[in-house]
Amino acid sequence: MFSLINILGLTVGLASVIFIFIWIQNELSYDKYNLNADRTYRVDREFLNPDGSTNIHLASVALPFAPLLEKNFPEIEKLTRFMQDNDVMRYGEKKFTEDKIIWGEDNFFEIFNYKFLKGDVHTALKNPNTVVITEDVAKKYFDNKDALNQTIYYGNSQVPLKVTGVIANVPGNSHYHFNFLISFITLQQFYDKDDYLNNWGGNNYFTYLLLKKNTSPQTLESKFPAFLDKILPAQDEAPIGSKWNKLHLQKITDIHLHSHLMGEAEPNSDIKYIYIFACIAFFILLIACINYMNLTTALALSRLKEVGVRKVIGAERKQLFFQFFTESALITVIGLILALGTVYLMLPVFEKFNDTVYSFSPQQSALLGAGILVLLLCTIFLAGSYPSIYISGFKPIAILKGKLQKNTFNFSLRKALVVFQFTISIALIVAVLIISKQLNYMQTANLGFDKNWVLTLPVNDSITNHVETVKSILLRNSNIKSASFSSRIPSGQLLDEQDAKLEMNGSMQQISFRFSCIFTDFDYMKTFGMKIAAGRDFSKDFPTDSINSFIVNEAAVQAAGYKSDEDAINKRIEYGGREGRIIGVVKDFNFESLEKPITPLVFYITNFARRVFSMRLTGNNLQPTIDYIKNVWQQFAPNMDFSYSFLDERLYNLYKAERKLNTTYLLFAAIAIFIACLGLFGLATFTAEQRTKEIGIRKVLGASVAAITSLLSKDFLKLVIIAIFIATPIAWLAMDKWLQNFAFHINISWVTFLLAGVAAVLIALITVSFQAIRAAIANPVESLRTE
Repeated sequence: MFSLINILGLTVGLASVIFIFIWIQNELSYDKYNLNADRTYRVDREFLNPDGSTNIHLASVALPFAPLLEKNFPEIEKLTRFMQDNDVMRYGEKKFTEDKIIWGEDNFFEIFNYKFLKGDVHTALKNPNTVVITEDVAKKYFDNKDALNQTIYYGNSQVPLKVTGVIANVPGNSHYHFNFLISFITLQQFYDKDDYLNNWGGNNYFTYLLLKKNTSPQTLESKFPAFLDKILPAQDEAPIGSKWNKLHLQKITDIHLHSHLMGEAEPNSDIKYIYIFACIAFFILLIACINYMNLTTALALSRLKEVGVRKVIGAERKQLFFQFFTESALITVIGLILALGTVYLMLPVFEKFNDTVYSFSPQQSALLGAGILVLLLCTIFLAGSYPSIYISGFKPIAILKGKLQKNTFNFSLRKALVVFQFTISIALIVAVLIISKQLNYMQTANLGFDKNWVLTLPVNDSITNHVETVKSILLRNSNIKSASFSSRIPSGQLLDEQDAKLEMNGSMQQISFRFSCIFTDFDYMKTFGMKIAAGRDFSKDFPTDSINSFIVNEAAVQAAGYKSDEDAINKRIEYGGREGRIIGVVKDFNFESLEKPITPLVFYITNFARRVFSMRLTGNNLQPTIDYIKNVWQQFAPNMDFSYSFLDERLYNLYKAERKLNTTYLLFAAIAIFIACLGLFGLATFTAEQRTKEIGIRKVLGASVAAITSLLSKDFLKLVIIAIFIATPIAWLAMDKWLQNFAFHINISWVTFLLAGVAAVLIALITVSFQAIRAAIANPVESLRTE
């Protein structure tokens, strides 16, 4: 039974560590599949406030930067760009809204390396109206037909795109993914040539450099300020270059774990998670090894005569050490074999949970194998060294005369190790409780608007060219309360910002803070249920509202230094080339994730950049209402896929990573507690066996089952209570630091620690009581006969 406990504990512990190792290895491998990943860098752009602080830091740059960088810096071997997009793709009767479209330059595949299944990598993107697709898209659109030279139609305008290449799916360990790669030159037909080549404000282009060998990226980056001063000269006597802009180089292999800029191609992970889960893996392995050490040293008393006889007939200590160490190694190897079997069987479940397929290259497989070997050796050393030293150190004469005294140090160490196990387990329980409470807070917090029953749809020109007609038809349905066109909606990122001045202290002054904008119509506040704190909302009763009126939020009032919301009303404002006055102040609301503070915002009515259509529904007759909206939509945009979402779902998806983190913590906390309880169960069993006669005598003398159970349990519960006192400050400090990542977060309550402590005590009590009750209800006659 004790061997089974040790093997089970090591199996679960080693399997957990291997899973974490696989996950960490995958996280560290991002973008390394590119042959020149060590020389590939992304250019990002930082905008500065007048005081030099960061206004906004974007992961992408404006279109004109690329040719100028290539022209001015001979250190650059190659340069390529791409822009992300989403739109409808059509082939025959098949029509899908695709969100993984990029527009890439013809040298894209000279920097990024993908396996070409069909087509010529060198010419695939040379010509206009060409597209390279992934193998999944080829199956989706063309079934078993040859995709090469087929034509797919893009967007509402049905731009024909000839398939000139089919590549293997983009690896999961890439910081961006795409299914369609349209030739960059095709973009020019959508824009005026001068605007297309000289638009410094549209920072939508991810730009990558391949540096020549032995080029220092730090040295190159140090030349960027002079470069910016040269290409962005002063305008209206205001310096534009390096005073207001910075360019940075970011190594492509660092993006996934170290980059958290605005407008990332995809949400990235964080290096801190690597450290956290590496620590969890270490502690789980340590708990499993502590179990082995505790049980083995406790069981040493049953092997005293064996050790004594071996020593008397000539066995040396090193021989005994080797014997017991070999036993430990054998149990560990058995545990590892079972752990590898568990990993093999559970890997599909692990992949599904992480939405990742773990395919290992030869180098990764070799690294994984080496890691498992190191893990085996470390486990053997951790689990086997101390018990082997302890058992082999018994004195033979004392053993054979029955005079071996209890090793106080070993007994104290065993208690300390149990305390350590439960300290880790309790800290993990606290982490799970606090993360769960924070997630619940983010899902239920008052965001400053009504998120329920708001249906949202992306729009195109077919819709925006008939805004008022579409709205009037939709509002005929009594289940649609209001509707609004806007550039952005809550749950998105605030990336739009333009030059601004405010009337402060009687004169117009350049602002010194980030001041993002929302382009909207008359019904935005009404549709989202936002509250006006001062002044009024936009109204059709005031025709000039669409020309020279602005609404700001409370954060903007505070940043501008106005005395109150009322003080901001009627103040002059210049924003994006428009002059007017502030007519209202809207109460602050959380546009972005609660991880971010509320940004100063300005709203004004314009026909520009109407990207989203939002409708507030009553919630009655939901499906018929959605069908009605779909019919109207298809009247005006027959080629556009009807792809809607609800605002509360979008907000829920903002915290997908945190929910997955919480589930992962919960899993590993449960594993840690399970392994710790296995050890506690083993020690309780051993203690009950050692005190068999004592229990029999106590029962004969009238002791109750409850009294004997309490006797056998209290020593272990004392250790758990000590662990609670140690774990509490450690867990509080760690979780307080984690909560600082959120601009809006819960306060840590003592109730959380009370719940974690009670849970630990109950778990320990159930574990120990099982053996204690079993010993207490045993026949005392059998107990007294025990030799």
